[in-house]
Amino acid sequence: MKTIVSTAVATLLAGFAAAAGAQDVQLYGRVDQGYRYDSGRPGGAKHHIVAGSFNAFGLKGVEDLGGGLSAFFHIEHRFDASTGVANTPFWDEISVVGLRGGFGEIKLGRQGGPFGAAPDPDAFGGDTVGGRGERKAGADDKYNNGIVYGTPDFNGFSAAVGASLSEGAPGLKTGLSGVLKYAAGPLTAAVSFARRANRDQAWALGGTYDFGVAKALLAVAHNDGDHSDVERSTFDLGAIVPMGPGSLRAKFNHDKIDTAGDDVKTKNLGVGYWYDMSKRTVLYTDLGVEKTDGSKRVNRFDAGIRHNF
Repeated sequence: MKTIVSTAVATLLAGFAAAAGAQDVQLYGRVDQGYRYDSGRPGGAKHHIVAGSFNAFGLKGVEDLGGGLSAFFHIEHRFDASTGVANTPFWDEISVVGLRGGFGEIKLGRQGGPFGAAPDPDAFGGDTVGGRGERKAGADDKYNNGIVYGTPDFNGFSAAVGASLSEGAPGLKTGLSGVLKYAAGPLTAAVSFARRANRDQAWALGGTYDFGVAKALLAVAHNDGDHSDVERSTFDLGAIVPMGPGSLRAKFNHDKIDTAGDDVKTKNLGVGYWYDMSKRTVLYTDLGVEKTDGSKRVNRFDAGIRHNF
């Protein structure tokens, strides 16, 4: 029986490789699970088995078309590993096809808009209880019906512009955004702007600087709320300090939402240690504290394992 199964798997893989031809196709993903405690979880359940970050699998591939031109695709699905429940839509994270060459690259399909590239730095990657807190002013829209162009690198500088076509959806306009980046040596920095589909306008900036003994991370963003009547400002400051085979991580996050003149502020503090068992497997443990105006303080703790493949 084992021989039959092994032969079937080998035949399937061989057929896939033959179909791919000269195309380079990569299967990748992540599974993350751990224990988490929340002192103030709605419904009263304080103990959970959850992911400290997302769980996903995806496919991406590139085909050399000659003359410096290549075609590529990228699709990724996310799911809840603790229950096996799939996200909807299935390819909710990204599903694009495009061309890449000396002119840069152009991508068509569902994808993140260029705006989100600027306020992205986070000491926890936006994951675990340590990485809680909005850092993109709520304006990091996914682009359905998206088209994004990215320039080549010019001595560390690059840029991207994109649009999410409304296709006549009621109450929505075509979303537009752009980002300018710089990355050289220990410094990375970016600034971006967006006119959202709801006609709000937003700006963001972010960056990291690696001092060797530690890396500092900063992300600032603002959404004017002129049309949605929800003005939002976010600030996130963090640090990553290499320590032994892993790293000590910490951050402070501030989020202010103004709805019809009523300000609500939320503060998040996070600290944790991530232990690198290998290039693919990480053990993590984190503490997080969250305080929102008018609400009780929420204390959180997690410990888990993440494996990338």
